[in-house]
Amino acid sequence: MSVRQQTWFPYPIQIALNGREWLRRSLEKCGCNFQMKGNKFLSIEDYELAQWLLDRQLRTRWEGCLNAGRDV
Repeated sequence: MSVRQQTWFPYPIQIALNGREWLRRSLEKCGCNFQMKGNKFLSIEDYELAQWLLDRQLRTRWEGCLNAGRDV
C-alpha cells in the first residue's frame, strides 16, 4: 500500500493497494494453499474462496478501515 498526499490546498490524497499482495495475505489468513512466483499466482487451492475474497475487497468501506483506531 502506498499513500500520496499533495502539500498544497486542498491536500488531495491518493491511496494505492497491491491487490495480489492483499489476496496473498488474505489466503494465508484463511489457511488456503497457493503457489506464487514473483507477483503471479500459479495455483490456488480454493478458487471460489479467492474470488469471494476479491469480491469482498471491492465492497470494503475503506474510510472506516483507514480511520480504525483513530479518535475522531
